[in-house]
Amino acid sequence: MHHRKSHHLLFEALKLTPPLCGGVVHAFSGSIDDAKRYIDKGFCLGIGGTITYERAQKTRTTVTHLIEHNLEALLLETDAPDMPMQGRQGQPNLPRFLPDVVSTLQALSGIEGDSLIEATSHNYQRLFLKKVN
Repeated sequence: MHHRKSHHLLFEALKLTPPLCGGVVHAFSGSIDDAKRYIDKGFCLGIGGTITYERAQKTRTTVTHLIEHNLEALLLETDAPDMPMQGRQGQPNLPRFLPDVVSTLQALSGIEGDSLIEATSHNYQRLFLKKVN
């Protein structure tokens, strides 16, 4: 699902038409409460360039909480070519910049980058490929 400043509208829509299966909330930038509500409905949360900006404190706080309590609900994304990372404003975003997201997650959580990549890759496989290990 893609949204912009419309969590309340999405939650209303999900009440009216509950999803048959989960999915991804693209470019998630909500609160801990918003995150929990999506996760409870079976959604994963796409985490990308937004968290590379220090001014994105709400999102950074939420993502740090999720890494500690709901890592199985996080996916990495770039939204290439949109949503540039910190330090690359005005340039197209590219998948090769995904390590910037991982580095930011590592700095926020203290969890090693390889562990974050392994966990989010497993989440991707579970969600999209229906692989469960």
